[in-house]
Amino acid sequence: MTSGIDETISVSDLRSRLKEIIEACALGGRRFTIARNSEIEAVLVGAAEWNMLNETLEVLADQRILAQIEASQRDIEHRRVRPADEVLSEITAQGEESDNAPAE
Repeated sequence: MTSGIDETISVSDLRSRLKEIIEACALGGRRFTIARNSEIEAVLVGAAEWNMLNETLEVLADQRILAQIEASQRDIEHRRVRPADEVLSEITAQGEESDNAPAE
């Protein structure tokens, strides 16, 4: 994903280059602002980026998730973390123990 707007185009330019611009958004991750009479009227982004932006907005609107993120950041700052390989080894060992448990 690129940051910012790649190009501002006029509505008439959009009409004449529609296929090219849609492909640039969908396949190239480009972003365009659409202007009419020198005023920005719309923004054009690819569907994948649109979905990602909507998911981000949903996370930002969910106070429960934001609280979890903030708690995780505090844990990192206070070094209350464990290496991922250690956690994965523990999970794997627990799974093996339950696989080897006698059937009831």
